[in-house]
Amino acid sequence: MRKNIISKLISFKGFVPAAKKLYEEINSFMKGANPEEAKYIMQHSLDLKKQIYKPIKFTFMVIGVAFGFFIVWGSLAPLDSAVIAQGHIVLSGNRKTIQHKEGGIIQAILVKDGEVVKENQPLVILNDTSDKARLQISLSRLRATKAIEQRLLAEKFDEEQIDFSDPIFDREVPEVEKIIKNQQSLFESKRKAYHGKKDIYNQKIVEQREQIKGLEAMLKSYESQFKILQEQYRNLETLFNKGYAKKTELLEQRRRVQELEGRVGQIKADIANAHEAISENQLHIISLENENQKEVDDELKETYSKILDLKEQYEADKDILERTIIRAPNAGIVTGLKFHTVGGVVGQGAPILEIIPQDDKLIVEAHVEPKDIESIREGLKAKVQLSAYKTRLVPRIDGEVIYVSADTIEDRSKQQPFYYVAKIEIKPEAIESINYDIKLQPGMPAETFIIKGERTFLQYLLSPILDSFHKAFKEK
Repeated sequence: MRKNIISKLISFKGFVPAAKKLYEEINSFMKGANPEEAKYIMQHSLDLKKQIYKPIKFTFMVIGVAFGFFIVWGSLAPLDSAVIAQGHIVLSGNRKTIQHKEGGIIQAILVKDGEVVKENQPLVILNDTSDKARLQISLSRLRATKAIEQRLLAEKFDEEQIDFSDPIFDREVPEVEKIIKNQQSLFESKRKAYHGKKDIYNQKIVEQREQIKGLEAMLKSYESQFKILQEQYRNLETLFNKGYAKKTELLEQRRRVQELEGRVGQIKADIANAHEAISENQLHIISLENENQKEVDDELKETYSKILDLKEQYEADKDILERTIIRAPNAGIVTGLKFHTVGGVVGQGAPILEIIPQDDKLIVEAHVEPKDIESIREGLKAKVQLSAYKTRLVPRIDGEVIYVSADTIEDRSKQQPFYYVAKIEIKPEAIESINYDIKLQPGMPAETFIIKGERTFLQYLLSPILDSFHKAFKEK
């Protein structure tokens, strides 16, 4: 045993654990050693100290250098600081819920769940019997009112015929032909009555003008005779003054002159009365025209108002009829079909099916805790880990924050009732760069890492301690 101990003392070159074990063995040996053996051990104790001290010193030097390198590396090595948030894949434009405003009875179902449809493709057809009848009534009312409008316009501009060239007047429709005949008949009767009154006044004017012509001719003759009689009277007066003519002859000649002068005055008065009568008849015509125009304008104004209302009603009924064929608002995949039976009743505004748009981008909607929202903003880089794929096959995908909600959203059904929504766009080139067939689908879970900046490893380690000190040294 002595040789074994001495051999270990001489050959020992281990580190601290081995030295400790050796020390225990020496103690055990010293307790049972004789004076000679103890003296031998004391003589070699210096060598023993040197052999133990060197490896211990070397060990501490290695630890110190390693710790120094660690401190330097920890204070310089940049690490991304990120906010971790759970989320899922959603459509950027959201799925489209197909509804019907009025509802109705299902006549045909043209699609099924999972079917790919094109934009404007018919999906479901509702029974349109009542809608067709309603549209026909609106169209009939509109046609009748438009026919009245055309008749009034013809009356306003004193046309001989009504213009029924508008496409709304389809002559092949019996109802339209009846409407046109009624308005044409009314137009002709009113026109005849109007022009009959007008013709009476015009005839009077013609007669009065002819009368004036006759009076003017008579006046011209009388004026010529009047001049002759006046000349004869002057000559007779000269002879009377010289004593060559009788007074009775002179007086008779004067009577003739005065009588003819009276006739001339009467004719002039008759001509003036005739002109006045013409003016009165012309005023009657103008008054008749004005009354007719006012009556037509009032009717037109009322008719225009009716046409606007009827057009609006017609377009509304036409829209209702067209919407009995429920079409796809955009291309996509049919999902959530609520009805499967022909003859089923669709309630007013009830959802019928949903369409997942094919052209919409898929983004990640992450739920960020309120305590992390301070450092989240649009434009930050992000990493997305698709939970449906193994990490070793699909690494984190590059993305960018494109939207952050302005306020928290409440959802009591989840463990995190209050959260902010952050939408992250996944870069297409990032997906293409991964050597794996990735298929993104709405609802797929994802874990997001929103990079809010960089900090060193040392800052990362000391952050909890510094935060604790910051909270601890606050005076209440």
